Amino acid sequence: MTGENKRLFRLATVGIFAIVALAIAVFLSMNTAAVITGDQPPAFGDWNINQPTVVIDEFVQIYDGNITVNSQLTIWNSEIWIDWWNYPDYYRLTVNPGGTLITNESNIESYWDLIEFDMRGTLRSEETDFSFMNTTSISGKAICNDTHFYYTNNWFDINGTFTLTNGSITNVYGGLNMGGTVDIDQSDLMYIYEFNLAGTVDIRNTRWYRMYDGVRLTGTVDIDTCEIYYVYRGVYIGSDDVIIANSNFYTMYYQGIYIDDCSPSMENVTMRVTSSYSYDVYFKTDKSWSYEDRFPMAVGNGIWVAGGVPTFIDVSVEADVRVNFRINYTGT
Repeated sequence: MTGENKRLFRLATVGIFAIVALAIAVFLSMNTAAVITGDQPPAFGDWNINQPTVVIDEFVQIYDGNITVNSQLTIWNSEIWIDWWNYPDYYRLTVNPGGTLITNESNIESYWDLIEFDMRGTLRSEETDFSFMNTTSISGKAICNDTHFYYTNNWFDINGTFTLTNGSITNVYGGLNMGGTVDIDQSDLMYIYEFNLAGTVDIRNTRWYRMYDGVRLTGTVDIDTCEIYYVYRGVYIGSDDVIIANSNFYTMYYQGIYIDDCSPSMENVTMRVTSSYSYDVYFKTDKSWSYEDRFPMAVGNGIWVAGGVPTFIDVSVEADVRVNFRINYTGT
C-alpha cells in the first residue's frame, strides 16, 4: 500500500467512525433511558440477531448460549456478559458474512475464557474491551479504535482486514497469527506466545513487550518506529519484503535476528544488550554450524545472515563492557 493510499485509508476510517458516532448520538438524543430495540436477548440460550438491533446503557447476560449476528448489532455504553451452564462449555460470538457489529464504550466478556469470537462480517469498535476469549478469528473486516483485546487463551488469527489504532492485544497464549491485511498504529502488543506475521502487515509507533516464543516475519512486513522489549527465541526473517526502520530491540534472549536466505532491509535499528555474563555478539554471515559459531546466537544477541543480500543502514548492536563483538559482514 503506497503512502498516499495509506493516508486515504486512514481518512476513510476516521470518516466511518464519525458517521457511526453521529448516527448513534442522534439515536441517544431520542432515547435517554436504557433500551434494547430489535431482537431481544433471551433469558436463557442463544441470542440470534436477524434484524437491526440496538443496545444502549444495558447489562446483557447471555446464559448458556451463543450470539449470532446476521444483521446489524449496535452496542453503546453497555456490557455483554456470556456465562456458562456446564463448565467447560464454550460459546460462540459469530458475526456472519453480511452481518455487522458496532460497539462504543462497551465491554464484551465471559466468565473465564469461554467465548470463541468468529468475525466473518464487519466489526467497527470504539472504546471497547473484548475480554477472556478462548479463540479469536477475524476473516472479515475489523476497524478498531481505542479497542483492547485482553486475554485470548488459544489462538488469535487474522486472515481478513484488521485495523487497530490506540488499542492493544495482550495475553495471547496460543499464537498471534497475522495472515491477512493488518494495519496497527500507536498500540501495544504484549505477552504474546508465537507471533507470526505472514500477510501484508504494517505496524507503526507500537510497543511490543514480551514475545515469548519469538517473532517470525515471512510476509510483506513494514515495522516502523517501534519499541520492542524482551523477545525470547529471537526474530526470524524469511522474506525479501521485510522492512524494519527507526526501531529498537531491548534484551533479546536465546537468539538474535536470523535472516534466512532473503534480502530484507533494516535502517536506523538498534539492538541493546544487557549481559551478566561475558560472551560474543555476532554480526555475521558464517554458515558453518559448529557449536562455537552457534553459541553466541544461542545466548541471545546478534544478527546472523544465512544467505541473501540484506540492506543495513545505521544498524547497531550495543552492549555492556562484558561483551566482545565479532563482525565479518559487509553489506550495502
